[in-house]
This record gives sequence, C-alpha cells and structure tokens, in this order.
Amino acid sequence: MQKWEYLRVREDWERPRWVNQQELPDWRKMPLIHTFISDLGEQGWELVSVVGHQKREEIYDYLFKRARP
Repeated sequence: MQKWEYLRVREDWERPRWVNQQELPDWRKMPLIHTFISDLGEQGWELVSVVGHQKREEIYDYLFKRARP
C-alpha cells in the first residue's frame, strides 16, 4: 500500500514563512512563493491544496504530498 508524507507551507507577503509550523529563519530573504513551489516540485512534492485566510488576504497555506520510499 502506498504511503505519503505531507508538507504544509504558509506564505506571508508572497514568501514562504512557515514550513510545518516552524518559522523559517530570514524568511524575508526567501525566494518568492512561485519559485519555492517549483523547487518543491523538483524534489517530488505535489501541490494538493491552497487555502486563503479570511482575516488576512495576503496569507495562504499550501499543502503538498509525496510518496514515501
């Protein structure tokens, strides 16, 4: 049976800020979110969901999955 691992990325002002609820150091220097997502795709992660926040329109959660070896 196929097993999966999951990754949650939260964006703030078009940059990834949190990965699995851990704030990234120097997140303001991270690449823009579309570049970050492309890099995750190169690592085998598939984007499965995007959710916006009602209170702050500039924050989105991205959920990724990939097959576990």
